[in-house]
Amino acid sequence: MKTKDNIDELLAKHFAGEKMPDEQTEILNRWIELNYDEYRKIKQLMDVKIDNNLDCFDTEKAWSKIEKQLEDKTDIRRHNYKKISTFSIAVISAVAAVVAIVIMVFKPSDNGTQTLYANNGTSAKELMLPDSSEINLYSNSKLAYNDGKDRNVKLEGSAFFKVKKDGRRFIIEAGDAKVEVLGTSFLIKSGEKGELGVYVKSDRVKVSSGSQNIVLNANEKAEIDNGSITGGKIKDSENVFSDNKTIKFDNTPIKEAVETIRKETGIKIELGAGIENNAVTTQITVNDKNGIASELAIICGCRCDTLSEGKLYRLYYE
Repeated sequence: MKTKDNIDELLAKHFAGEKMPDEQTEILNRWIELNYDEYRKIKQLMDVKIDNNLDCFDTEKAWSKIEKQLEDKTDIRRHNYKKISTFSIAVISAVAAVVAIVIMVFKPSDNGTQTLYANNGTSAKELMLPDSSEINLYSNSKLAYNDGKDRNVKLEGSAFFKVKKDGRRFIIEAGDAKVEVLGTSFLIKSGEKGELGVYVKSDRVKVSSGSQNIVLNANEKAEIDNGSITGGKIKDSENVFSDNKTIKFDNTPIKEAVETIRKETGIKIELGAGIENNAVTTQITVNDKNGIASELAIICGCRCDTLSEGKLYRLYYE
């Protein structure tokens, strides 16, 4: 434990559910033993509990609480300034701003514990669910996990799942589809217009939408659009499941390239007058959301404005 900043970072990873090396875990555990009161205060601020007498759990209301924290980090600091030390404030800031993951825990009556995760960052984050299943939650995505008789997940956005077998069903709702599995690894990818893709890396999953059902084996996929399921083989599995997925363009009209980028990453790039006359030859990394538009600007010899980091950019000639 070299400095206070090291502990800030370790606490941020701890509350975000990120896996840490054994050495870091040992350092953090020693600090918690010596500073338990401080740790307890921070944990109280990170955990939000709902009245146990509720008849049902309002997921939308819970998400609104998360989104407020994501959108207004300054309020988090100001609201708790008189209640906790500046050290605690630094940890909360690290969780909200650096890790970009917000985790909230709810306990709705006898239906089990529900945990909500939201990734407001520009890159995917590794998480571990309470059942030890591993999740790679993509940017601008959120996930609700209910740990009860069955393991139920509601996903908005995209995530890669490596499900831990424990005898209970693991059921995911995403858009119009439901994915049921006992233990496997697979990717669920949501499109901007409601379309959905399920890509199986190992074992089997069952995908349902409306009255349609399909069982997918390893290296198979299902695409769901307007309740209709289309199955098929994964042609480029190495790229589909890679953390550093790339897209190649070879003399591709920039309007076509920008549309492909939107579908693959969710990033929108507006084109100013004259930009549409360009064609691009390049290879971009999907996870490098802050660098994609800049790369196109260099190729086209134009300017690039960031309108919303990781979400919206504009290319234009002066």
